[in-house]
Amino acid sequence: MKITKKNLLEIRSTESNSFELKRSLVLKEISSSIDDFCWSDVRKELLIVSDGFLYFYNFDEEKTTEKLRIDDEKNKCRVASNSTLIAVVNSRHLTLFDIKTLKIRREKRLDHVCDDIEFDDEFFLSTHTGKLEFLNRSFFSTRRFAIGGTALCRFNSRLWLIADAFDDRILWQSIDKLVQTIPRVHQPKSIVVLPFSSRIIVFCLDPNRFVIFDPNVFLQ
Repeated sequence: MKITKKNLLEIRSTESNSFELKRSLVLKEISSSIDDFCWSDVRKELLIVSDGFLYFYNFDEEKTTEKLRIDDEKNKCRVASNSTLIAVVNSRHLTLFDIKTLKIRREKRLDHVCDDIEFDDEFFLSTHTGKLEFLNRSFFSTRRFAIGGTALCRFNSRLWLIADAFDDRILWQSIDKLVQTIPRVHQPKSIVVLPFSSRIIVFCLDPNRFVIFDPNVFLQ
């Protein structure tokens, strides 16, 4: 008997703390493990990175609409997007694609190993071992902080969230300074902010679990 692993996409309600399962979908076109994903407001699609490819998943059609090869050597990649661009980082190499045509707009060799990226129309953030960097539109470092992290997420127009799996904590960071720390969050690997409630969902490893935070408790 052959056992195959499937990538499942679960759609859950955010109206209550129960997160009731509304629908479960099999990502048939994506058979390998998923390295990273993000949501594109411009395309209204989920951008998924797996096995050297970038997939564009449409919820309404319940299928992959496009598939783009982003890494010939199938390295693990991180993905982020803003209003005009999609950024893909494979450790040390950054590639920017036009968000509509998917043509390459720019490629840049990074001078450090990149753990995660996050960017909008004004700022670009990069995190690597022991460092958090703000870069300008030309991707030159403008601010650098001695903060490590494994995942980044924009919370609002003023603050970012950093998951630090090395020191078991979540960090609130503005462009100027570290604002606050949530300690004793065991092995945080991925972090998401729900847009309507601003609740923070953190995926943790060992054991695998989701941790939900109310930002009002920490930002008084």
